[in-house]
Amino acid sequence: MPSADEGHSSSSAVGTDGGAIRQALKWIATISAVISFVFAVRQALNLAADTRARSHQIAELEKVAASEEDQAAYEAAWSNLIKAQQLAEAGGAISKLIGRQDRDTAQVDRLLENLAMKWMEDVRLKPGQKFAEVVDRIEPVLQQGAADATGSRKADLLAHIGWGAFLRQRDGFYGNDPERLYKKALAEDPHNPYALANSAFFALWTSADNMAAAEKQFDAALAVAGAARPYVRRIQFAALQNHLPASGSCEIGYLRQVNAMRQQGEPVDDHVKQQLYSLYESLFWDNDPAEIKDWFAAVPPAEQVKMFQALYMAPGFGGDENAKRAYLALLEEAAGQDADAKLIFADLRVKMTPEAYTRLVARPERTIKKISSVPAAR
Repeated sequence: MPSADEGHSSSSAVGTDGGAIRQALKWIATISAVISFVFAVRQALNLAADTRARSHQIAELEKVAASEEDQAAYEAAWSNLIKAQQLAEAGGAISKLIGRQDRDTAQVDRLLENLAMKWMEDVRLKPGQKFAEVVDRIEPVLQQGAADATGSRKADLLAHIGWGAFLRQRDGFYGNDPERLYKKALAEDPHNPYALANSAFFALWTSADNMAAAEKQFDAALAVAGAARPYVRRIQFAALQNHLPASGSCEIGYLRQVNAMRQQGEPVDDHVKQQLYSLYESLFWDNDPAEIKDWFAAVPPAEQVKMFQALYMAPGFGGDENAKRAYLALLEEAAGQDADAKLIFADLRVKMTPEAYTRLVARPERTIKKISSVPAAR
């Protein structure tokens, strides 16, 4: 039978062992907490690093896409922005927590919308391709953007959706009415240049008889165009071009708008220059008194002299020199600049055959004399 001392000794040993175990468990718990904390911090740092890397990748894709867009490589730019969008949407917990994912996604979405509008304005078809193929690819981005936008941004997007509907009509698909979409855009923003210009284009596309109304809308679009001015001009001349040379009102409109660009210091592209020059060739070749009178009534001859000199007499524009000088002299005569006109007429009489001089100079010169009471050059 154990003694009392032996029993006490055994109890103390058990107590000592239990305390050691509890202490060990506390240390284990503490170490585990520290390890968990370190692991969590490391995970957070990794997530933050991933977020920075993802944002850097997105920025690089956006940069490449911007360069491709500038070069009209719209399909390549679209592919890169889609990749950027997928990266932005795949952001992790830290991205969501700090709002980085939302910022990246919103930025890429806006860039995609901008690219879709730019591409819609400048659809370039591959052989055998139809407009609808391009429109179907990019329109959903515009539709989503329009659903979320308000005011002028919504009007921009709706105007481009309307243009897509027009392009589909060219392929024979009439699901959406462009005019209805332009009206919706103008209801959002009555001064939206894209909606005004596209609506004017569609009016002229429908009929040249809508020239007066279309011209007012184009003027309204140009008055508020801002950065959209090159687009408005491009679509305006495309609308007029569709009716040349059959429509006299569109010819006059073409003349008037080119002169307005010259007065306002806007660059006139080579295609527009060449088209107007062809109209001058037809004007003096046909020698129709009523048509010549309408041209001089639309833009005063003195203004036409300045425009003709600026566009066609400076180096860089081709064409027959004798013909160009003949047209200039005819305009100078109509403007009452007799001395300048007579010098050119005299030189051309020597350089041209009698038949060519009669056809190109003498006949239209007599017509100008009749309609403007300007004495004929001798």
